[in-house]
Amino acid sequence: MCKTAITNNILYNASDLFLMNKIHRYMSIQQVAENYPQAAMIFMQYGLGCIGCQMANFETLEDVALAHGINPDVLVEELNKMLKI
Repeated sequence: MCKTAITNNILYNASDLFLMNKIHRYMSIQQVAENYPQAAMIFMQYGLGCIGCQMANFETLEDVALAHGINPDVLVEELNKMLKI
């Protein structure tokens, strides 16, 4: 099943968003950490020790945010804002 997201009223699938160089809720923690090392600062601000976690390759930003009581949209927005994407 392909995950999708709506940005500016345009429907994108997860691979389209990755190609657009934009962080989205369906990216794994590992993808974010490898492609945007500066994202570690945001993870730490939220108390997320995800970088060293064995599940980082499997859990998405959405999974981690919801598990820690964080709004996934806010987390993704902050990551993109910090990266100026």
